[in-house]
Amino acid sequence: MSFLLALALVLVALPARADVVAWIDSLEVDAGVIEQLPQFERDEGEWPKDTPGRLAVAFRQRIHYDVAQALRRFEGGDTSEYVKVNFLSPEDFAKGRDETKDKRGRKFEEGVIRTEQVAFYPGVELSPIEALETFVDPEFRKATTSRIEALEEDGDLSCLRTGGIKGLMSPTWACNRVTYFASPTVAAEHSQVVSNPGDDDFQTIYFKESVKVFVATDEGLALFYINYMRGAKLGSLKKKLGRGRVEDSQRERANALRSWLEEKTP
Repeated sequence: MSFLLALALVLVALPARADVVAWIDSLEVDAGVIEQLPQFERDEGEWPKDTPGRLAVAFRQRIHYDVAQALRRFEGGDTSEYVKVNFLSPEDFAKGRDETKDKRGRKFEEGVIRTEQVAFYPGVELSPIEALETFVDPEFRKATTSRIEALEEDGDLSCLRTGGIKGLMSPTWACNRVTYFASPTVAAEHSQVVSNPGDDDFQTIYFKESVKVFVATDEGLALFYINYMRGAKLGSLKKKLGRGRVEDSQRERANALRSWLEEKTP
């Protein structure tokens, strides 16, 4: 638990779902997030002042709901594995709240990529903390994700540089503010992009927020991952190809963890 403790990991002992959801609700939207959002199509002028904050809150509400729903399914014994990648629309964001009125805000919402994954590791007796530590370890990530070219950590900042995919994706270089949580039965990581230090050769990540959660169940360990990201707009063909690449990447990393856990399990 060394690096989690060094980052002031919160330790509590309440029911997993209530704990994690309350923790997510307690996290502040980083100022860097609000600074990145208006960079989207900046040459078209200033955004309405309330739009960046409103979008950030909308994303957080979606993550709250996604995590709560996943943990509720785990509590009910449903650990069906899947990876889902879809592209959101303004109508998706309008559910349960006021619809975005300004044109640029709606264009932003049209390009958001949502990635959701559940993986299950039956018979694994390692703690959720140990599993999360491995899953987010820089060396493990570089070994299991081919596009990662550099990954540097400094306190609660994690800066990731990825290579591009010719004809599909440009390289990216973004820094995330990372926060951790744990209890005896659950461990989680929350990450949000707060800066893009690269030059014009790198695609800007205007928004990215994700949560990874490992939960101990009666049958083993369950992983839930949710990620919302807005980068460059993709055409229909690139969306199709990009969806496949993201799905493959998520499965490969989850399977790499499966192999590691099997080696550690007697």
